[in-house]
Amino acid sequence: MRIARLLRPTGLVVSIALAVVLAVVAGASVATPLTRGTTADGAQTGSTPGPGPAALRHVGERDGWSRYLLAENRVPDGLAPGAGFRGQLEWVQNGLLRRARVTIPAGLSQEAPLLVTLAGYNGSLDSAERQQRWAPVTEQSGAVLAEAAAADGAWNAGRCCKRGVTEDIDDVGYLDRLVEIVTALQEVDPRRVYFAGFSNGAMMAYRYACARPGRVAALVSVAGTMVSWCVPRFPTAVLAVNGTSDRTVPIEGGVNTILSTTLPPTARGPELFARAGAVVRTVVVPKLGHSWPTAAQGFDATAQGWAFLLAHPRPVAVRQDRGGATVQ
Repeated sequence: MRIARLLRPTGLVVSIALAVVLAVVAGASVATPLTRGTTADGAQTGSTPGPGPAALRHVGERDGWSRYLLAENRVPDGLAPGAGFRGQLEWVQNGLLRRARVTIPAGLSQEAPLLVTLAGYNGSLDSAERQQRWAPVTEQSGAVLAEAAAADGAWNAGRCCKRGVTEDIDDVGYLDRLVEIVTALQEVDPRRVYFAGFSNGAMMAYRYACARPGRVAALVSVAGTMVSWCVPRFPTAVLAVNGTSDRTVPIEGGVNTILSTTLPPTARGPELFARAGAVVRTVVVPKLGHSWPTAAQGFDATAQGWAFLLAHPRPVAVRQDRGGATVQ
């Protein structure tokens, strides 16, 4: 939902306008701001902190998800120890309404793995959830799941794609904000922050891992390629899965008339990260088109991808300073 022209003013006017827009869309009035000790439905929980984190407003339900509006320039309070959370978070950033879905299983340890998943070109949070099927494996493993989608259906991954590039949308900044929000809700293990994406989402996973060296321990790219001009400086482990019959993102690269760009060979990303010392695995699935493969197609990208990610945490000796630089 593009609202840049609608919300050019900043500050209180923006917050009020957005709250009204969301309330109309949801078909419900905006609830009072959540506070510790209050559930998403407004029920009092006594002295025990409830699952509704502060700085979020419950603005209705959509597709089976509770929707929360995050206050401007705020991060939510942390959940009570062991409390779970499942909700669609929405906030305004650079004049755009950004969304993400966050699932935090109940009873997590203080340092849980975090997986950030990125929908493909024109993909929605719903379609990506159905396609990539990460929720069962992350919940079983006690991991936090954050599902993200491009603001206008196209990630600004470098030379692709479409509106993301032509409008110079700051998707790196959006993902920075998402990680900040999630880690405010639930403490995660900084050595086990993982990314996965499909198609244009995979391209964005490559870009983010390169732009934030040391932040992403490992990534899974399905039907994607690296279109960023960034040169990797950190050995983020890479699992790249592509199909021999994919004409949208062909293995050999080439002109894509739909996306109005020329794509490099799919080997580019793995090769660049390998030069930085990364563990790299490439999987070529015979007869697979532009889709997310399952076990029936010879390779379960979800199960095998999750196993690969968990096997490649960030090395103990590497951390990031406050400015995002890698420190040995």
